[in-house]
Amino acid sequence: MRTGQNIYKRKDGRWEARVFLGKKSNDRPHFKYLYASTYRKVLFSKNNHEKMLTLSNETTISTALFSDSAYKWLADSSRRWKPATYIKYKNFLEKYILPEWNTLYVREIQQDTYNNF
Repeated sequence: MRTGQNIYKRKDGRWEARVFLGKKSNDRPHFKYLYASTYRKVLFSKNNHEKMLTLSNETTISTALFSDSAYKWLADSSRRWKPATYIKYKNFLEKYILPEWNTLYVREIQQDTYNNF
Protein backbone atom coordinates (compact mmCIF):
# COMPACT_ATOMS: atom_id res chain seq x y z
CA MET A 1 0.00 0.00 0.00
CA ARG A 2 1.20 3.48 -0.80
CA THR A 3 2.03 5.75 2.11
CA GLY A 4 1.28 9.45 2.27
CA GLN A 5 -1.58 11.80 2.94
CA ASN A 6 -4.01 10.20 0.43
CA ILE A 7 -5.52 13.59 -0.41
CA TYR A 8 -6.49 14.39 -3.97
CA LYS A 9 -8.30 17.14 -5.85
CA ARG A 10 -11.30 15.80 -7.71
CA LYS A 11 -12.56 16.90 -11.12
CA ASP A 12 -15.57 18.58 -9.50
CA GLY A 13 -13.25 20.89 -7.50
CA ARG A 14 -13.63 19.21 -4.12
CA TRP A 15 -10.78 17.68 -2.16
CA GLU A 16 -10.98 14.00 -1.21
CA ALA A 17 -9.12 12.28 1.61
CA ARG A 18 -8.95 8.55 2.21
CA VAL A 19 -8.67 7.12 5.71
CA PHE A 20 -7.51 3.52 5.96
CA LEU A 21 -9.88 1.53 8.20
CA GLY A 22 -8.37 -1.92 7.83
CA LYS A 23 -8.69 -4.89 5.56
CA LYS A 24 -11.85 -6.58 4.39
CA SER A 25 -12.32 -10.32 4.68
CA ASN A 26 -10.87 -10.78 1.19
CA ASP A 27 -7.67 -8.90 2.20
CA ARG A 28 -8.57 -5.82 0.17
CA PRO A 29 -8.09 -2.43 1.87
CA HIS A 30 -11.13 -0.67 3.31
CA PHE A 31 -11.22 3.14 3.22
CA LYS A 32 -13.47 5.92 4.45
CA TYR A 33 -13.69 8.88 2.09
CA LEU A 34 -13.90 12.44 3.37
CA TYR A 35 -14.68 15.50 1.24
CA ALA A 36 -14.17 19.24 1.68
CA SER A 37 -13.89 22.39 -0.40
CA THR A 38 -10.27 23.12 0.54
CA TYR A 39 -7.14 21.11 1.17
CA ARG A 40 -6.80 22.40 4.73
CA LYS A 41 -10.37 21.48 5.65
CA VAL A 42 -10.06 17.93 4.35
CA LEU A 43 -6.66 17.48 6.01
CA PHE A 44 -8.11 18.70 9.32
CA SER A 45 -11.12 16.35 9.10
CA LYS A 46 -8.85 13.45 8.08
CA ASN A 47 -6.56 14.00 11.05
CA ASN A 48 -9.53 14.27 13.43
CA HIS A 49 -11.07 11.09 12.05
CA GLU A 50 -7.79 9.18 12.42
CA LYS A 51 -7.41 10.37 16.03
CA MET A 52 -10.96 9.27 16.84
CA LEU A 53 -10.29 5.85 15.29
CA THR A 54 -7.15 5.24 17.31
CA LEU A 55 -8.74 6.39 20.56
CA SER A 56 -11.90 4.35 20.09
CA ASN A 57 -9.95 1.24 19.02
CA GLU A 58 -7.61 1.39 22.02
CA THR A 59 -10.37 1.76 24.62
CA THR A 60 -12.80 -0.61 22.94
CA ILE A 61 -10.37 -3.45 22.35
CA SER A 62 -8.84 -3.34 25.79
CA THR A 63 -12.04 -3.44 27.87
CA ALA A 64 -14.95 -4.67 25.77
CA LEU A 65 -16.54 -8.08 25.93
CA PHE A 66 -17.23 -9.69 22.59
CA SER A 67 -20.95 -9.93 23.31
CA ASP A 68 -21.21 -6.18 24.03
CA SER A 69 -19.27 -5.30 20.90
CA ALA A 70 -21.33 -7.68 18.78
CA TYR A 71 -24.62 -6.21 19.96
CA LYS A 72 -23.27 -2.68 19.43
CA TRP A 73 -22.22 -3.58 15.90
CA LEU A 74 -25.62 -5.10 15.27
CA ALA A 75 -27.42 -1.98 16.48
CA ASP A 76 -25.12 0.41 14.60
CA SER A 77 -25.37 -1.51 11.33
CA SER A 78 -29.08 -2.31 11.45
CA ARG A 79 -30.14 0.92 9.74
CA ARG A 80 -28.48 -0.25 6.51
CA TRP A 81 -30.34 -3.57 6.45
CA LYS A 82 -33.84 -4.77 5.85
CA PRO A 83 -35.65 -5.91 9.01
CA ALA A 84 -35.45 -9.54 7.90
CA THR A 85 -31.66 -9.28 7.53
CA TYR A 86 -31.34 -7.80 11.02
CA ILE A 87 -33.37 -10.67 12.49
CA LYS A 88 -31.31 -13.24 10.59
CA TYR A 89 -27.99 -11.77 11.80
CA LYS A 90 -29.26 -11.49 15.36
CA ASN A 91 -30.39 -15.11 15.34
CA PHE A 92 -27.02 -16.31 13.97
CA LEU A 93 -25.22 -14.28 16.61
CA GLU A 94 -27.31 -15.61 19.49
CA LYS A 95 -27.56 -19.21 18.30
CA TYR A 96 -24.04 -19.93 17.03
CA ILE A 97 -21.49 -17.31 18.00
CA LEU A 98 -22.38 -16.08 21.48
CA PRO A 99 -22.58 -19.51 23.11
CA GLU A 100 -18.88 -19.95 22.25
CA TRP A 101 -17.51 -16.40 22.60
CA ASN A 102 -19.86 -14.73 25.10
CA THR A 103 -17.31 -14.30 27.89
CA LEU A 104 -14.28 -13.51 25.71
CA TYR A 105 -12.83 -10.03 25.53
CA VAL A 106 -12.34 -8.61 22.05
CA ARG A 107 -8.57 -8.48 22.57
CA GLU A 108 -8.55 -12.26 23.24
CA ILE A 109 -9.96 -13.17 19.83
CA GLN A 110 -7.11 -14.04 17.50
CA GLN A 111 -6.95 -15.96 14.24
CA ASP A 112 -6.48 -19.24 16.16
CA THR A 113 -9.64 -18.57 18.18
CA TYR A 114 -11.54 -18.00 14.98
CA ASN A 115 -10.12 -21.12 13.32
CA ASN A 116 -11.02 -23.27 16.34
CA PHE A 117 -14.56 -21.94 16.23
